[in-house]
Amino acid sequence: MKESTVLAENLKKLRKLYGLTQQQLAETIGQKRSTYAYYEHGVTPNTSTILKLAKIFEISTHELIYGTIETHIERDPLSPTGKLEDGSSIFKTNTAPVMVFPDLSIDEKELILNMRLLPPSYKQELLENSRLLIEKTES
Repeated sequence: MKESTVLAENLKKLRKLYGLTQQQLAETIGQKRSTYAYYEHGVTPNTSTILKLAKIFEISTHELIYGTIETHIERDPLSPTGKLEDGSSIFKTNTAPVMVFPDLSIDEKELILNMRLLPPSYKQELLENSRLLIEKTES
């Protein structure tokens, strides 16, 4: 199978797995829906876009372009990926039950997608700020 076809199929499967519309994913990567739709129809995005998509789906760019997504589908899309200590991205076998959150609102999904694009230090800052906001609302 051609790599552009594999990439297109993987993007479509992952987007559906995460319960996203083309519009939501396109906005997250800063593109129009029609541009993103081309990717699911076999047009290969530029390197920057592939990197963003891989980061959102917590998958290696190689797996996104050339691999099969079945291993990815077996695990919880919101859980840690099982990346190896050296940073390589091979998925571990999922031994825990899959937790799916179909009731996430559009805003919650957007928050998760945006968080995945942040560097680790900003992710930590975002988590700390969210905890402070929760404490404020509880008092």
